[in-house]
Amino acid sequence: MGNHEKDKAVMPPDIESDLIWFLGRGQSAFERSTCGLMLESLERDSCVSKTCAKCKGQGVIGGDDYTLPDYGAWCEKCKGTGSLPVVLRRSKGALTAKPKTKSTHGTGKTPDDKTLTRYAACSRLINKLQQVYPESVQVLAAYYGNAGTRWAQTEGYSRIFPVIALTRAGETLIKKAHAKELLQDSEQDTGVPRDAHEQIGQLHLVNKIQPDGSRTKLFTEGFAAAERLMDTAIRHWLEVAKR
Repeated sequence: MGNHEKDKAVMPPDIESDLIWFLGRGQSAFERSTCGLMLESLERDSCVSKTCAKCKGQGVIGGDDYTLPDYGAWCEKCKGTGSLPVVLRRSKGALTAKPKTKSTHGTGKTPDDKTLTRYAACSRLINKLQQVYPESVQVLAAYYGNAGTRWAQTEGYSRIFPVIALTRAGETLIKKAHAKELLQDSEQDTGVPRDAHEQIGQLHLVNKIQPDGSRTKLFTEGFAAAERLMDTAIRHWLEVAKR
């Protein structure tokens, strides 16, 4: 066990900080960019664009759902813009009114150079990793993204917890979590399931209250497999970063 710990891959602290930022607050830094507000204005004032349903307006696939196979890839449908054009039909009726004024004020705010540089550096490496080791992008997103932060801030848990959802043991646990008694009323009404890590989290809570041998074994296997996935993902990242 000592040799395993010694040989375990370690992500540099500055890279960890960048990934946590990039997969969390860094994404919101561009939600109110000049381009974003321009697209919103077009949609609101002239209805010539609409939010891309495939990427939900983010321009990249996945959002917080890091379990998707193509997580982090540019959306092919909207080409990364997050919006799609809407073709309007010209009215056959006569034009009866014309606007007298046109709004010229702008509310867009472009992120500063430091933010842009940091975002670009992370994005470049994520894209390179996606091309050769897409599964490791999912693992890093689970660990350093919003799901990882959510569990890191929960007493008794850590960032590794959501990575369990990407293991075989995690898949089995999710199937167990689909039992009706584990679904909230709101889910039964809407039919929209919680994120995979939340389902596993509720099952973990149930297992604490009502221990079950098979579930406990699955969680033990899941934690171990998640650690191995994370170790591999870090090695892949360090490998790609050297290229």
